[in-house]
Amino acid sequence: MSLDARPKQLAEIKNEQGLSMVEILVALALGSFLMLGLSQVFVANQKTSMLQDDFTRVQESGRIGIEMMVKEVRVADYRGCTPSAGSINSHLDTSDSDYDATSMDFLAGGIGGVNNASSLTIGGKAVFAGSDTLVLRGAKDACGGLGRMAGTNGSASFFVTPGCNIQEGEIVVLANCTGGDMFTVTNRNLANNTVVHNTGALPTSGWIENITKDFSRQYQPNSQVLKPYQKTFFMAEGVNGNSLFVYDGSSAQELVSNITGFQILFGEDSNADGSVDRYRGADSIANFDDVKSIHFTLSVASNDVSRDFIAVANIRNRTL
Repeated sequence: MSLDARPKQLAEIKNEQGLSMVEILVALALGSFLMLGLSQVFVANQKTSMLQDDFTRVQESGRIGIEMMVKEVRVADYRGCTPSAGSINSHLDTSDSDYDATSMDFLAGGIGGVNNASSLTIGGKAVFAGSDTLVLRGAKDACGGLGRMAGTNGSASFFVTPGCNIQEGEIVVLANCTGGDMFTVTNRNLANNTVVHNTGALPTSGWIENITKDFSRQYQPNSQVLKPYQKTFFMAEGVNGNSLFVYDGSSAQELVSNITGFQILFGEDSNADGSVDRYRGADSIANFDDVKSIHFTLSVASNDVSRDFIAVANIRNRTL
């Protein structure tokens, strides 16, 4: 570059100018405005996503809770073809320290409960004050088939079909269409499919002794072998807030969370015409044998989303 060209280049550089302060402020303002809009869109999308998550959580908890209880109600009060729970003779020693009347009263009515519980504990869990409880009793097929009796009423053993899943220490009902006998299995011989129901002290804690062994009737090969059960549904504090629980006599299991209310109404056939006349709380039912259906209200909430799930389930083992 010649010396003559240098002044011209310096002049050009001197004449070049950057952004003015006003231009920078305008650019910053426009950028801030755009960022504000984007942040509002992001927050709105985030809230929508959280709301959708809450809605899904509420729907799932409510649906699962209702479906579990409806399924149990439909099969409640099943005791084979026995005429009633009163036709089953119990050999269990209720004075045994292992006997718990609150969870082992298998021969009580198939349906029960408490309205607006107060200071109630079930399975070591404090029931939420003001909520209801639902008790369901019945029996399930223990063998997936038929059992048969061997010997006379004085015998302390009988045979069952091969593969019958009966364990020592379990409470079992042997029944036919005239009645039944309930007892503890004191010994189980898998080799010859023998079930023993003897009296006397039992070696294991948790087993309820039999106070008698003689059956109330003869049983033929078409007799059923059943396992009685009692389940209590209730609302209590769970891992993450209040939850719906079920207690089966051994442990309280948490079913679904986010529960804010649990109310039960019993459909009563007050005039014995085979249909429900009215729905009332447990404290207004004179005879739970008149109950034909159960009305559930399960309230579920998660943050800003709440919903009441309502369902009615018929007790199939009681003719409507």
